Amino acid sequence: MDDAKKRGLQIYDLLGSQPHFPIYHPSIMKSIACIAAALSLAASAAPASANEVAWRFYSAQDYPLSEWYSNLFADAKKDNMNEWWLFNKDTQQLRSNSNQRECLDAYPKDGKYWVHTWACDGANPNQRWHVDMANHRIQHATHPNVCLDADPTAPQHQAQVWECHSHDVNKNQYWSVVQEIGHLQRKDLLLTTTKTER
Repeated sequence: MDDAKKRGLQIYDLLGSQPHFPIYHPSIMKSIACIAAALSLAASAAPASANEVAWRFYSAQDYPLSEWYSNLFADAKKDNMNEWWLFNKDTQQLRSNSNQRECLDAYPKDGKYWVHTWACDGANPNQRWHVDMANHRIQHATHPNVCLDADPTAPQHQAQVWECHSHDVNKNQYWSVVQEIGHLQRKDLLLTTTKTER
């Protein structure tokens, strides 16, 4: 076994058949094979809608906002589709990339506001959000003074909405944004290029 095989994960059955080249895990070894794989996937790339951008949001503790069965979390990074959100510039909706029929939804109940994902509806005012990259805040566009909040002391790392405060008062409402600027996807493989607004 050569040295690269000992140090890294080798993927052979990438496209459903034996590729002509090995692909090694990029954190272990920079391989020209990764570039070749990306080029071979270019024909199957799904272009993003012109009115949507793909974002990943990170809390002040550097935990990504993720969706799991309509619940929201700010927990350890897992590098999966649950951590990506599609922001529609026209409707101001944040659609879950792991469950693309559901959008981030804040609703009033019992004198407070709650947040979850719910069936996307462009006419639903509970699903409108303002992503303020300059101030690192995700604020509700309909409900006054309601911000997305990640409390690091919550036992299950659930995300919530809370009254908006400045970051020197409440760091739980600080969100940095990673924007996907290109992706190639085929079956279970996703290659992305990103830029960070931190």
